[in-house]
Amino acid sequence: MIKFNDVSLIKNYRMINEKDYFIKLNLSFERGKMYLIKGDESIYYISKLIMNFIEPTFGTIKVLDFELKRGRFIKDIQGLRKHIAYLPYDYDEKFNYQMVNNIFKESLYNYDYNTDKDDELVEDIISKTGCYLDYKKEKLANLNSITRYKLYLASLLIMNPDVIIIEKYINDEKIKAYLNDLVYKEGKIVIFVGNYNLKVDKTYVIENAQGVVEQ
Repeated sequence: MIKFNDVSLIKNYRMINEKDYFIKLNLSFERGKMYLIKGDESIYYISKLIMNFIEPTFGTIKVLDFELKRGRFIKDIQGLRKHIAYLPYDYDEKFNYQMVNNIFKESLYNYDYNTDKDDELVEDIISKTGCYLDYKKEKLANLNSITRYKLYLASLLIMNPDVIIIEKYINDEKIKAYLNDLVYKEGKIVIFVGNYNLKVDKTYVIENAQGVVEQ
């Protein structure tokens, strides 16, 4: 579960150019449910707060067994992030590999995943996301934008995360079916961030740092 408790995010706090992104924001994300966060540009800070890339100015954020707050050092930050798949809006800029195979190798290596069944894992996730390719021979430059998207998502999901945050979403039946299985059969949390027209369990609307309207 993820819970925001009176979270405020204020840029340049107590300075002349202070800017409020959130004021006393309360959000709750439960296992086995799909969520959508929409509104103004501040919504994209939600992902960064959950990942602990930035800290809240006030309040606390409970992410699984971790409590995030200003000034609190998370010793096992990798332990937090290994449970979260985060697909940012600018994901395509993060591709800097020549061979597709290297993406999966790095994903497994980053989380100290030791197994003699790497090939089975990769082939399974490629099939589930509809990203059909010979990942050991294919070059990234040869892939179209949709295949690159599926590839990036597949590389995140290969580690079986508990939470999946998607800022960039494409309407694809294969991906939609797989995400539905992850949520409603396996109890994962999926959070879409962006002004999408999606059928979800709960929608949060954030505007002008004034809080949340539930739909």
